Amino acid sequence: MKILNISFTFFILLKGRKMLDTMEKKWGDWMSKIKNVLNLIRILFCGYFVGHSVFVVWNHYKHPEIYAMQSAPWYTTILVDGIITLAVVLACTLIIFVLNHIEKRKKP
Repeated sequence: MKILNISFTFFILLKGRKMLDTMEKKWGDWMSKIKNVLNLIRILFCGYFVGHSVFVVWNHYKHPEIYAMQSAPWYTTILVDGIITLAVVLACTLIIFVLNHIEKRKKP
């Protein structure tokens, strides 16, 4: 009976280790997917900022009378979008940095 119990315990430990390895592999896959999504968010926000800025500059030179009646300078939307873009890019970069740090700590 003890031999059966020991072999069963060994089987559970062996199976548990395989399951743990599978979970670590899946976690690594998820980490890479999360990092890819965060990189995509960074690229999209930077692209939006550049595109919107080019449009505002072009529109200002094409139709200056529209911006003349505003109390704020014509480049205010560029500044606001720049601050928002900077905040999002820094947040995504920080999250990627933390995920890389966690990933390095898990590897022996």
